[in-house]
Order: sequence, then C-alpha cells, then structure tokens
Amino acid sequence: MGRIYPIIISWTLVCSFFFIFPSILFSQSSWTVVLDGKVTKDVDKLAGALITLMKGDDVIHKVYSAENGKFTFVLESDNDYTIVVSKKNHVTKKIKFSTKNVPANKISSVYSQYPIDVSLFEEVEGLDVSILDNPITIIRYDSKAKNFD
Repeated sequence: MGRIYPIIISWTLVCSFFFIFPSILFSQSSWTVVLDGKVTKDVDKLAGALITLMKGDDVIHKVYSAENGKFTFVLESDNDYTIVVSKKNHVTKKIKFSTKNVPANKISSVYSQYPIDVSLFEEVEGLDVSILDNPITIIRYDSKAKNFD
C-alpha cells in the first residue's frame, strides 16, 4: 500500500506535464493596441468624418471623429484590420493594420497605443483617385524595428 502514493503522484506529474504545461507554454496571451487616430483636412482638424473598423469583410465598429478630429479603436491581437476614413464630398482613405505575427517575447515591448493621422481632401471633378481604393499604408509588426511600422 505504501507504493500506491508514489505512483499516483508520478501519474499526476506526468498528466500535468503533457496536458497543463504545454497550454501555458505555447498559448500566446491576448493583448490589445489602442489606435489613437486623428482626421485632418489640410492642417485643420476634421470633425464628423466616419471611421469604420473592419475585420475581413465584417464591420466591427463605426465612429465619427470628434470636434478635435480624434477617434479611438481598440485592436485585438492576431487579427487583420482595415480602417476606412470617409466624409461626404471628400475622398475616402483606407489603412490596413495587422496585429498578427508579434513574437510572444516582444508583446510587452510593442506599442500599447499607436497614433495615426489621416488627412482627407475634397473631391475634385475629373480627378482620378482610383489609386486610393487601395490602402494608403499597411501597419504591421516589423521584426527589424521590433515594433509596429
């Protein structure tokens, strides 16, 4: 009977090693980036611009820029986002932001807040702005910079 306890303890340690520790070691903790944005027209703050946050083809959130042109979104880890900035009679701009591929050992050193400025301009009859159907910038983790870039 004295030998049963070491066997139970050994079995418990084996189960812990194979089932509990891998989930702790290999799971990437969830983290967020606060997107701190500002919309302008020339050098002036632009209030009332519609900012749409999309994940894939799904609209996640919509906000209007405040009087000071500012807006904020919280982006979750391991996702690809598109931020669409628009206003009536202005040319729409898009930004891609990826929170994927951030190494687990770098999570604490990346920006917890990321500033972006988007400048809109009024539509001009006859001006081809079809190039702006594509994102004006792509922000993602850069392993050389060890941060979003």
